[in-house]
Amino acid sequence: MNPTFARAAACAALLAAAGCRSAFAPEPVLKLSSAPAAEHPATVVQAAELRSGPDGLAKVLGTVAAGTTVTASDKPIRGFLRVRTADGKSGYVPQAAVSATAAASAPASAPTGAAAP
Repeated sequence: MNPTFARAAACAALLAAAGCRSAFAPEPVLKLSSAPAAEHPATVVQAAELRSGPDGLAKVLGTVAAGTTVTASDKPIRGFLRVRTADGKSGYVPQAAVSATAAASAPASAPTGAAAP
């Protein structure tokens, strides 16, 4: 057996015994591809960059203009919401840039027809 191969096999055996699957491909801390818990219609209230992940350093996929209606997740991740635009683009925008639409956030109105005393 080649000595280099033998050392690599010994290291792999030690890592496996210690419970480490791989030093180069650890389990992700947060699975970004998982579906959001719930979605609701929302409006972008200020122009925002659409990013590939919930981080200010994530790749910019494009911009979302103020006034754009999107479908947003209800669970923020590190201050970002996952959104999907009408043309099918999806990504993350800062939570502060998104507001629930009027239909979704309007409080129930009082019954009409009641006469004032």
